[in-house]
Amino acid sequence: MILFAFLIVGIVAAYTACARPNWFWATFACASFLLGVLAAAGNLNPNLIEAGPVGLRVSDPCTLALAIGILYHGRKQGFRSLRRQPGSVILMLIYAFLTIKIVLAMMFGSASIASNGIANHSLGGAVAAVGEVRDSFIGLIAPIYAILAARHLKVSRMIWPFAVAIGAILLVAAIRIAEAGQIWSNNGEVRCLAADEALTLALLGFVLPFLGSSGPGRTALRALGFVAVAVAVLANSRSVWLGALLGAATLLLLIVFGKVQLSRDRTVRTLYTLAITLALVMGLAIVFFGNLGLQSFSDSTGIGQRLLAITDPARDPDAAWRQELWRARVEQVGDDWLWGRQLGDRRLTLVGTTWVAIPNHNAYVTTFELGGLFLLGLVIAYWGALAAKAVKLLRMNSPPSFSWQPTLALVIIAMSLGYSVAYDFPFIGAALATILLLNTSGPPLLTNVTLSYRARQWAPPRARAPSPMRTGDTTMRF
Repeated sequence: MILFAFLIVGIVAAYTACARPNWFWATFACASFLLGVLAAAGNLNPNLIEAGPVGLRVSDPCTLALAIGILYHGRKQGFRSLRRQPGSVILMLIYAFLTIKIVLAMMFGSASIASNGIANHSLGGAVAAVGEVRDSFIGLIAPIYAILAARHLKVSRMIWPFAVAIGAILLVAAIRIAEAGQIWSNNGEVRCLAADEALTLALLGFVLPFLGSSGPGRTALRALGFVAVAVAVLANSRSVWLGALLGAATLLLLIVFGKVQLSRDRTVRTLYTLAITLALVMGLAIVFFGNLGLQSFSDSTGIGQRLLAITDPARDPDAAWRQELWRARVEQVGDDWLWGRQLGDRRLTLVGTTWVAIPNHNAYVTTFELGGLFLLGLVIAYWGALAAKAVKLLRMNSPPSFSWQPTLALVIIAMSLGYSVAYDFPFIGAALATILLLNTSGPPLLTNVTLSYRARQWAPPRARAPSPMRTGDTTMRF
């Protein structure tokens, strides 16, 4: 049954990746955890579903569809277009480096990498190495698809895909709450949404209110986006809290320095600024001062104890254990500090008095372990290239524009980097930031007020419709 569901999801995802790029992001965002719910209903491990000698994960259908979409749109458009987009050259260097390491794992892999049950040593090494790349770097593969499919992507056409993805995640959360009878357990380890699901909900919920033109449905979109962000925060995941705080701080700084305006009405701008400031101040106060004197709030959620992971990790056993794991994994790299260890060779690590073989719970530690300082430097340079592109677009806005793409891109980058302290890079974060930056390429950003006037200035006699080579919409209005 589960393998049949894998097949159906894979076909749908591959079709949308090739023919409906705007809808692929909805499939990419929610298919994995929907399969996870189905696997849990059958008492199966969603991260180890047996398919002959190979163990599958619920993310594999969408990962395969992503690869198919990259090849399809690369064939149609040509990979040379990657050189003109922010961070794409660095991404290609990252993939070239990982490809070399996969080949080396096939040629010189140790016996331990054949633990997937494949008798052929080279094939077993390839499967193990590719699986490790899939697990750790899927979030840095998705932007390539976004760039190659850019000519078919329109922000205005992502309203319904994002709304459907948010609805699916909220539905799964509601089902889990109904089954458990609670949103989370007292220790916070059992939650209605996993950390990656909560962050996906936060990212999509943050973007959705700013999509679309004015109309009666816009209020509903805003409400759905705000509900999504609220549920993501209430999911009780510390990594999502950290990401949300960094995103809110980035947004507030851009507003304070006058790089973006929330509304043409000064009163509305003031109210929005005060609301964001109040939310950020309350969030920081809760982080650094615990439960704000609300003992029942702390007792019912365990939030005070969980926040120690951010404010005082030494007093939080879980945070202290993770820090020990990070230290041990970094030390275990040893003489391979420049290029990282061999892919696919997942060694046991001694943490305290226990040998463990689990994920690093930190994207930066994982990057160093798998690719050393070389790969870590490339990854940092890639995120920096995205941020630099967004800052460049913001500096072009004089006076401040009402276009939100570069602002949202910076906020999403901040949220993704904060979340990555505890988990891998979010699989939709870099891609979403890339889409927002691609949709601001070209002429200066326009507003509703000046659009018709500037169009008359720029357009030659008998102006033709925009070329299909242009990428998506040029504005996102609030």
